[in-house]
Amino acid sequence: MAKKIVLTLESKLKKKYGTNITQLKTIFSSLVAADAAKGLSTLILYVDDVATAGKYGYPIPATFDEAACKNIVDQIYWKESPEYLAIFGAQDIFPFQQLVNQLHQPGVAGSDPDALIPSDLPYACDSPYSTNCNAFTSPTRVVGRIPDIPLNDQEEGTGDIEYVKTVIETINTSMPADPGVFKNYFAISADVWTGSTQISLRNTFSNAFQMKISPPDLVGSYSAGEIGTLPHFFNLHGALSRPSFYGQKGGSYPEALRPADLSGKVSPGAFVSAECCYGAQLLTTGTGMSMASTYLLNKATVFMGSSTVAYGPASGQGLADLMCQYFSINVLNGSSSGSALLSARQKFLSVSGPTLDFHELKTLAQFHILGDPSIHPVQSPEPKQMNTIEDRRFTLQAKGINLGLTIPSTEKVSDSRSQNPLLEFPSLQNLVQFGVADLKTVFEVDEVFTNDFAIAAHTFNIPNLAGKQKVRYHVFQKGSIFDNGICDLKVLVVKERGNQFMGYREYLSR
Repeated sequence: MAKKIVLTLESKLKKKYGTNITQLKTIFSSLVAADAAKGLSTLILYVDDVATAGKYGYPIPATFDEAACKNIVDQIYWKESPEYLAIFGAQDIFPFQQLVNQLHQPGVAGSDPDALIPSDLPYACDSPYSTNCNAFTSPTRVVGRIPDIPLNDQEEGTGDIEYVKTVIETINTSMPADPGVFKNYFAISADVWTGSTQISLRNTFSNAFQMKISPPDLVGSYSAGEIGTLPHFFNLHGALSRPSFYGQKGGSYPEALRPADLSGKVSPGAFVSAECCYGAQLLTTGTGMSMASTYLLNKATVFMGSSTVAYGPASGQGLADLMCQYFSINVLNGSSSGSALLSARQKFLSVSGPTLDFHELKTLAQFHILGDPSIHPVQSPEPKQMNTIEDRRFTLQAKGINLGLTIPSTEKVSDSRSQNPLLEFPSLQNLVQFGVADLKTVFEVDEVFTNDFAIAAHTFNIPNLAGKQKVRYHVFQKGSIFDNGICDLKVLVVKERGNQFMGYREYLSR
């Protein structure tokens, strides 16, 4: 039987759920029983339990902070080697790993507003605890988070047990559906990103005929039949601490989708890919249930989205576009939601590497899944006897390790203000219209390739790879953050290798 480990903290669950903790454990037992009926051996581990700590060889920390939780996850993973690793609870139960966002400059106009990137990516990597995104470019593990509703500190003992019951019941009753029922989809794009979204939908569903555009399409106008389709794909704006998604045309940002629009219309088995800024945020009670939490409450199986400001081009493909379509394609091909994310992360690194600008590093770190990583929304066309789950995990592990060996670190070397990229880089003339930036940040890749790669390149007489030339990314940022929380940021990234202009990329905040 394949193995799934579910990790959580009993002391925090008791504090959050009070007298309902017994009912919560009964719900966990139902998950174990339902998984066993599907051929999956599931183990619920309370990592703050003394017996658990003794079994896996880690000391009980004074505080279960990010560093302690990362170390504990690693200790348990290395001993158990599960096919699936699930974290139970929102950020107030089991912390996200907070990675430093080197694009952020406090108080500077045009700067990325996120000082930190809440991430589950480090739990999917063998690398030790770090706050540096560069440490986690070798994902090897299938990881997902089964969330509950986070509470404010003063709401002790009032955890929403009915929400947890609904989410676990969805997992328990989930079965792979026939691929034919996934041909219809529900997708909404901001008007300004129509071209980019069309490419994503064609790559994912082979057509873009069912795409809604906001504006003119408005909240409240979507039928139960449209929302009831199983795949959902959004290329819209999201906003910090606000549950809705927004469209854009010019300077207008109308609501495109609200949590209330989903009530009673989402079909069990739906899965969601959302490029939106803060699309996968988990809002505390009192601020309104987030879009991701609402989807799971309405029996969607998995929600894949970003914890922070996400980016992509206005036309063409990049960053959030790639992560979301890779994930969706993998799910549609029969992968579990957790394996679909791991494969998407690895393909994103392969396509974007071997050197990464920091927007690519942020994209890798910020996207995660909410839901059980073992669920297969779609039946796999591949006969199971052709490729065992153990073999598939071994292949993914090998790919992740290889990626980590070939992707060097990208670190910030300077910040400055109000630069005109067209004057600094004459090669950009007639290519872009950007104007004066609010902020310029320079990133440098430590070494173009690892020593082993350089030696191999020298052996095969490839001089442009064998050397130790520096790669620099000149990042020009400008834009605004509006009162409604929507970010409208524009970014120009100029790539330079060995003082030679190598190309450019334009990104917009989602």
